[in-house]
Amino acid sequence: MVTLIKQLISNGVKYSNYTSKVQKLPKELSKKIKDHSKVRKELLNYELKQERKRELLMEKEKVKSKSEQISVSFQRLWKIYENLRKADMFFSTAHSMGNYFRVYLNHKGNSVEIFSSHRLHTYAGKWRGSERYGSVSVCLNIKEAASIKKIGGLYTVELEDVAPKVKKVKVLLSKGVHNNTEIYWQEMYLTSGYHARTVEEALSWRQAQAVRLLESRGNEAKKRANLKRFVGFQHSIDVGNCEWGTKAFAQRHGLDLEGGYTVEYLLSLEDSFYTRRLLMI
Repeated sequence: MVTLIKQLISNGVKYSNYTSKVQKLPKELSKKIKDHSKVRKELLNYELKQERKRELLMEKEKVKSKSEQISVSFQRLWKIYENLRKADMFFSTAHSMGNYFRVYLNHKGNSVEIFSSHRLHTYAGKWRGSERYGSVSVCLNIKEAASIKKIGGLYTVELEDVAPKVKKVKVLLSKGVHNNTEIYWQEMYLTSGYHARTVEEALSWRQAQAVRLLESRGNEAKKRANLKRFVGFQHSIDVGNCEWGTKAFAQRHGLDLEGGYTVEYLLSLEDSFYTRRLLMI
């Protein structure tokens, strides 16, 4: 199939012009196409893979340039870039049209932009209001950028073990809206994806969670019934989700912490371990 796709491309066939171009192919090549739907699908997949390869080369060139600016090896900086991309970092400023988010890397007094993402919106053509976009950024050091992970919806850096299955961590949080948005570090304690203010809270949560897990086994009928149930902030806490992770979830999806939503709707936003806990409310 790959050989056929390459032959089609060499004859000017693309996914976008497939129908018109295939009709003009040499008979020998045209006879090789047994299933047009399948061939067109494979052609699209091939084009997407090639486009991703080109994008990857461009990304590597940019990272290479950044590595020279701050005197960090390309291999090390590329791993940091991949880690930030995997974490899919983003903070909202609550601007009506969305915002850009940028991560700067600071090393030995030099700073470069290493990662960026955005969530931008457009209004309908009849809109006559002012369009407002925002921008917010955070500066990390090498160690922070290399080890940060998205755990329980929060961007977390693990520091040290402080109790059985409990780690001391620091978490990136945000406060304020629009141009007053501020991103800051907060020390917390992590256990099984739950972020607690104290070690005692983390250990207490582990005990309560063990009971919740026992009670949830075999209750499939209850889970199905709860899909249509309206839940809010306190329900998320009651089923074992942490306050900070729940707030971060609400911010990501523009939810009102004082409002209520069906479990089914929340699952449609993110079908995760944390949202599925709400099936057992």
